[in-house]
Amino acid sequence: IGGFNRTRPWETCMTIAQQWAWKPGDVTKSRDECLQTLLRVVGGDGNLLLNVGPRSDGTIEPEQVTRLQEMGAWLDRFGEGVYGTRGGPFKPGRWGAATCKDRQVYLFIMNWPESGPLRLPALPGEVLRSDLLTGGLLQFTCAGKEWLVDVAPAARQQPATVVRLTMDCDTPTIESMVVEWSQSKCFQKPATASNVFQGMAETYGPGAALDDDPDSRWATDAGTASAWLEVDLGEPTTIRQVRIDEAFEGRIRKFELAAWRDDAWQAIFAGAAVGREFRATFPPVTTSRVRLNILEATEGPTIWEFQLF
Repeated sequence: IGGFNRTRPWETCMTIAQQWAWKPGDVTKSRDECLQTLLRVVGGDGNLLLNVGPRSDGTIEPEQVTRLQEMGAWLDRFGEGVYGTRGGPFKPGRWGAATCKDRQVYLFIMNWPESGPLRLPALPGEVLRSDLLTGGLLQFTCAGKEWLVDVAPAARQQPATVVRLTMDCDTPTIESMVVEWSQSKCFQKPATASNVFQGMAETYGPGAALDDDPDSRWATDAGTASAWLEVDLGEPTTIRQVRIDEAFEGRIRKFELAAWRDDAWQAIFAGAAVGREFRATFPPVTTSRVRLNILEATEGPTIWEFQLF
């Protein structure tokens, strides 16, 4: 899926099954996967081309017809947040995606925080009305520089819980921003690294792994076999869990976490392969600085997100 970009037209080209041409017994993507793909694309201000390959007699695979009908039925109910919209003003993330048009902002919430409400940075302007289009009771609160959005677990829907916010201003003109979904202890904290790809710190610096932005990543030079990423938490903080999302799976083969304690680095966790969505827990440690030491890699390590909890 393409990254968020409002500056030029773009399109994601994807298949409804596993390949472009039809073949017997191919596996069709689920309704929820197809719709979430669509929502993340339009939330990034793009267009989706969803390929359907005809069979040898020109007809469409019945399972794929069913999938398209399911998508159409969902869009009959919630398509106002898809058609004729622009992506944003909240960038797509693990939490979901947003679109906007006229004075409306549509939130498509696909993943809720593990605890508490979804926290969004408050947009300029006033929210005149909030509606939960998928049904149930919506709790929407403006709390200073944050918006708090919550729905009872029983009312949370797949592929997305759909919220419509009506503002007192033209929403497509609002500058886009990232949603802090993870509640990571190192979100946007100062960071340093042993290596940055071609010295391009603004694009591939260590802070890109701490920003909850799925379009940014910390990257190292080609051929890098070992590297470290250090986070300054600012004050003594108790941590007991790590999550790492590797951009190119299989490069990291061995790593450890180290905490700065008693004027020295102390290993607190060791692991092997990382891949996508790596998560691990360890005995609680209180520290103000943490390092991810990549001890062995087959190629330059690059990480979408490094998070501590």
